[in-house]
Amino acid sequence: MPEEELKDVNTEESSASEQVVNTEEATTTEQVDQSQEAPSTQEVKPEVEKPDRPEINYAMEAARKASEALDIVRQMQQQQQQPPQQEQPQYTKAQLRAFAETTTDANHKVWALEEIDKLDKTERQAEIRQLFEGQQKKSQEEMTRQQSLQFVVNNFPDIAIRDTAGNFAGFNQNSELYKTIDNYMRSNPELAKSPQGLIAAAKMAAFD
Repeated sequence: MPEEELKDVNTEESSASEQVVNTEEATTTEQVDQSQEAPSTQEVKPEVEKPDRPEINYAMEAARKASEALDIVRQMQQQQQQPPQQEQPQYTKAQLRAFAETTTDANHKVWALEEIDKLDKTERQAEIRQLFEGQQKKSQEEMTRQQSLQFVVNNFPDIAIRDTAGNFAGFNQNSELYKTIDNYMRSNPELAKSPQGLIAAAKMAAFD
């Protein structure tokens, strides 16, 4: 074979070999690039759950309490800044009489006598209210005692004496239950004073 033809054959074979190698490298590079660029379709991102954050609630509660405390401090500061109200001095009737007798100012004397009248009126109102409340309390206690007596004679008929009409006529002195009740009432002053003491004494005597 001539030398020139041999060179041509070698050149063609080398070119063919280079093309094969270049083609393989290009294919390999393309596969690598595709594998890097294309994300896997099977990959699933896990669902992110928000954890409970109790510290957030604590922080909000602490902030709320701090705000309330600040409001209270501000109110106290405002009260302290306000000028104190002057209280009207209180005088006794003896002081007012002495002032009325010694003062030379007619207006001052009238003022003192008017203050004495106010004190007298207040005292009379207090006395009337006390008498009314005392009478009302006494009436209420008497009503409660009557109700207690009615309860006892109805629930413990052995201690009661009744007239022909069935009304309560007195206690049966021969009843052992009545004797025990009477003993409780005499030995315990608190039961005797209480409007419902008879009920308490009857129940205790019944269980003896």
